[in-house]
Amino acid sequence: MSGAPNPCRRHVEPRIGLPDKWNGVDGRPDGLLATLDMLFECQPTKYATARAKVAMLTSLLSGQAQEWAVALFNNKSAACNDYALFVEELKKTFVPPSSEVEYLVMP
Repeated sequence: MSGAPNPCRRHVEPRIGLPDKWNGVDGRPDGLLATLDMLFECQPTKYATARAKVAMLTSLLSGQAQEWAVALFNNKSAACNDYALFVEELKKTFVPPSSEVEYLVMP
């Protein structure tokens, strides 16, 4: 009944290396967000709340992205207490729609 075993869940939560900070300008946050998703899955006790997840993501932002996150925190945005909403807002702010990306890449 327990289903497939979760390889990340053990008595001792595994240590996972953190990705480089992301500044909101260079590239996309996909790798950062995927690594954090794995981290949160493998360390559920440490990141049990949405606020803890937002704090970890915020600690891995720099430059414009960090300034944006600080503004959300200072304005007591609901996104600071909702990880999915925080990620959605981050993408809306820093990741151009796919049509703009195609336009920027196409000669």
